[in-house]
Amino acid sequence: MKTNVLISKTELGKVKRTTFNNSSPDTTYGAAMPHDAEGAWQVISKWQEHVPNPHAKPGPDFRAMNKAAADSGLVSSTQIRTFREGHPATLKTGVESVTKAAPRLPSHKDPSFTYGKPATYRSAEEVRNFGLAEPPVKGLVQGAYSHAWVDMNLARQDEFDVRRKYIKPAPTAATEGHALGAQQTIAKHSSSGSGSPTGKSTAAGSSSWKMKKFESKAEPPLGEPYTICAHHRA
Repeated sequence: MKTNVLISKTELGKVKRTTFNNSSPDTTYGAAMPHDAEGAWQVISKWQEHVPNPHAKPGPDFRAMNKAAADSGLVSSTQIRTFREGHPATLKTGVESVTKAAPRLPSHKDPSFTYGKPATYRSAEEVRNFGLAEPPVKGLVQGAYSHAWVDMNLARQDEFDVRRKYIKPAPTAATEGHALGAQQTIAKHSSSGSGSPTGKSTAAGSSSWKMKKFESKAEPPLGEPYTICAHHRA
């Protein structure tokens, strides 16, 4: 007897029950997956390394063929492909594939070869800055020359003070013209007796200068005088 799967409820904390009644222990739901007779233990205990085929031919060496084609002056893909067909090159195997040893150093060939600058050599700049004598090792170890730049600039303090001195800017034609015009305007009004460039007298007791639109007194607008309503009074 079968039970509808859609109406079968799952109990909390329990495995979902089957919808088939009276199922035998050998019953398999879904596709049966046969197990391989060789398990992981057999695979690990019988590990076999790969043995290359001694009769297999090495593959083509495209890097060597492309380099040879470039050395021959060929640049297009058609020319390079034709060159490969006529000049095949294969990858190196065995002893030939081992990276070559690094070239020997010059000191191996020439025992008198020196790396860097000999200790007895002094350049012209060193002689000019520090003199003919070799600096003592004590000064180098104690860092006595770390403040050489500071001491050199302290000796040039007077020169720096002169450079930092204020230099009055030189007048230009425009500034000289503006100054001359201002002087002429002031002299003109001084000769006319007015104390200001506007021509209005500003002596004590006189009225101050006003714009033209404010010179005339403002007239009240025509109509009834404005009355204060009761609710506008304080």
